[in-house]
Amino acid sequence: MVPVLIERESSHEFENKTVCDSERESYPNSWVLARIQSAQMVKLRRDIVPMTTPQALSSAEALRIEQLNEQDLQSLAVACCETYIRTCAEHFGINAPHADILFNLRGRSAGQLRFNKTGRQRDFCLRFNGSLLDQNRSDFFNEVIPHEVAHLFAYIVYGTKIKPHGKEWRDIMATVFGLAGRVTHNFDVPPQTRKLFNYACGCEGKAHELTAIRHNRVRQNKANYRCRVCAEVLYEIEAGA
Repeated sequence: MVPVLIERESSHEFENKTVCDSERESYPNSWVLARIQSAQMVKLRRDIVPMTTPQALSSAEALRIEQLNEQDLQSLAVACCETYIRTCAEHFGINAPHADILFNLRGRSAGQLRFNKTGRQRDFCLRFNGSLLDQNRSDFFNEVIPHEVAHLFAYIVYGTKIKPHGKEWRDIMATVFGLAGRVTHNFDVPPQTRKLFNYACGCEGKAHELTAIRHNRVRQNKANYRCRVCAEVLYEIEAGA
């Protein structure tokens, strides 16, 4: 018989549990370590994720967030989203809506609300820029997440014909979250390098550059592009030609 640390879900503490040798394979050291890390994340959520509205993080809390790996950071962000959604739902006296929370946004945008409507059913998705989250952790929890949750409830409560950053959205930011409601962020975003493809036409010595989207359309025989001078169809110049 060997003692193994088991987390008690109700109190987030640990207790010793005795398991027989035949069960030990179910509790390898890596499993114990994962449970300890899980308990630490539970405590981190309890300490850092605001119960109702965004709050300035203390230097100690900000430091703990900076030390999180990508998976734990995103897990904490999901918990923060869910907390803010419940806060808004209670404010308006409605049931908390379900929204998928993803971290697959790219480019300059920090966050985005997307929704699809099928009949009376509306499916919501909150997308966040995982790279900008990693680089601007505290600001994401204090500004970006409430920004997108406010969009979610502005559309749910007031309809989809309102302006994205209109009075309805600003009111939610002010009355629910106590924030001024900045429309854009000021995060440092590294410049993106677009890959361009070289094409030629009938003009002597003239070259054209097509974006990846247009290049793929040509490759898939979905489109042709012509030179505005000679009106001939552009053709790709092979690398090294």
